[in-house]
Amino acid sequence: MGQPCPWTKRETSIVHLLSLGMTAKEMSRETCTSPNTLTSAIQIIKLKAGVRGTAAGVVALALREGWIQ
Repeated sequence: MGQPCPWTKRETSIVHLLSLGMTAKEMSRETCTSPNTLTSAIQIIKLKAGVRGTAAGVVALALREGWIQ
């Protein structure tokens, strides 16, 4: 822990939904956002955190750093 969270509140909520195992389609229903917009947001989230690979890496980093619970 120690790094400040690089994401906006909205991005952090998307990471939280990812941690629940939701797909982009499920998250789009939950957030009233298109699946394509969420897919783009996830790519931006990964870039901001410097995570390569899958969204699971984003979730692991967020949990490790205490950015989500």
